[in-house]
Amino acid sequence: YSSAASDVYKRQVFYMKTRRKCDLSNCLEAAHDLLVKGRILADDNYTIIESVDGSRVKYDKDNPRTEITIEELEE
Repeated sequence: YSSAASDVYKRQVFYMKTRRKCDLSNCLEAAHDLLVKGRILADDNYTIIESVDGSRVKYDKDNPRTEITIEELEE
C-alpha cells in the first residue's frame, strides 16, 4: 500500500447501465471520496488531484462499471 500524496492526474470513465442523465461532478466527487476512504489517495483536494481531464460518462447496459486511471505527475 502506498497512497498518492503528491500531484496526480486522474481520469475516470463511468459506464452506466441506463442512458438516464447523471451529474458527472457528483460521480467524480463520489469516486474521489472512495479513493480517499480506501487510502488510495491521501486527500482529494487540488494539491493532490491536480487534474481530472478526460473524465466522462458512457453507456454500457451489459457491463456497467467505473474505470479509474491515476498517474503521478512529474515535477
